[in-house]
Amino acid sequence: MNNLINIIPNPDPLPVAAGWFQFLSHFTYYLHLISVGIMFTIAISMTVGYFKGKSDENWLAFGKDMAHLLPFTIAFAINLGVAPLLFIQVLYGNFFYTASTLVGTNWILLVVILILGYYAAYWISFRESGKHGTKKYLGLFVSIVLAWTGFILVNVNTLMLRPSSWKGYFSHMGGFHLNTGDPTMLPRYTFYLFLLLAIGGLFIAVYSKFKYGKEKSKPWIAFGASLAGYSCFLTLPSFIYYMRILPHNIRGVFLTGDAIWTIVSVFCFFGLIITGYLSLQRRIIPASVVLGLNLVIFVIMRGKVRSLFLEPFSEKFSTTGANTQYLVMALFLVTLAAGLALIFWMLWKTHKELKS
Repeated sequence: MNNLINIIPNPDPLPVAAGWFQFLSHFTYYLHLISVGIMFTIAISMTVGYFKGKSDENWLAFGKDMAHLLPFTIAFAINLGVAPLLFIQVLYGNFFYTASTLVGTNWILLVVILILGYYAAYWISFRESGKHGTKKYLGLFVSIVLAWTGFILVNVNTLMLRPSSWKGYFSHMGGFHLNTGDPTMLPRYTFYLFLLLAIGGLFIAVYSKFKYGKEKSKPWIAFGASLAGYSCFLTLPSFIYYMRILPHNIRGVFLTGDAIWTIVSVFCFFGLIITGYLSLQRRIIPASVVLGLNLVIFVIMRGKVRSLFLEPFSEKFSTTGANTQYLVMALFLVTLAAGLALIFWMLWKTHKELKS
């Protein structure tokens, strides 16, 4: 343990108490998670629309509609991802930066690949004259880019939790070190993929309900609700397996050791079941509310798992410095509130534009 402590860089002091950053990390990650789910599912749905649109004009029209939404959702997902990335760096920067450095080349290439995917999304959306065959393959490319982005992020976020695996760098000094040997990596990644599809599926169902007429919306409500429902049920094996293979001391906190966290785990599990059931019953508004509340529980659980993994290295956590800066924090909170208000205004204007 002493050797591991020595290889972890020293943290920078915090300007205010850590609790502020923990709350903001959870809150902004919650917003980011929802936006990523919408973005990823729209990319998948657009691609399906273009592939099936070869023989069905309705699917082609649906694919085009999703294509028009995609650049907006990518922009929101990326921008809403900046804040949680900032807060994790403030709280655990010495762990996160080390993990991203070890991933190295993949981390840098991720930016390049994302730019290419973003450009492809814009090309699909704004090139009305583009061939549908080209668009469907570009849509597939965008979907793969987004899935790959999630894969790299899960690698970094799991690698930062296990300083003992950092020595793997010496076998991959070219900067291609990934955390694929971690038993929690794959179930965590698959859980995220299905959870994102559940979020996005309900968005498509709700969007279709208000965007199209009563009759026209039925197939797309059914598509989105079914996607959400089945995705919720497909998260369950990954959830169970992930909880089962957690280190004994961490698993015990959620299953037997702490009544509150055991209740939280049970709520998260059954929340997914209830969301899946309501979605398949086409009760999309109640399903969206249950999923929204369940995501709050999930985000809190995620933060707890991270803190338990890193608890043995707590002496390397960032702590409040000698000079607190609550005035700066107050200014940030005002700016954050103004920024969120602007985002909601932009969403409202975009909704009105698309509706017209």
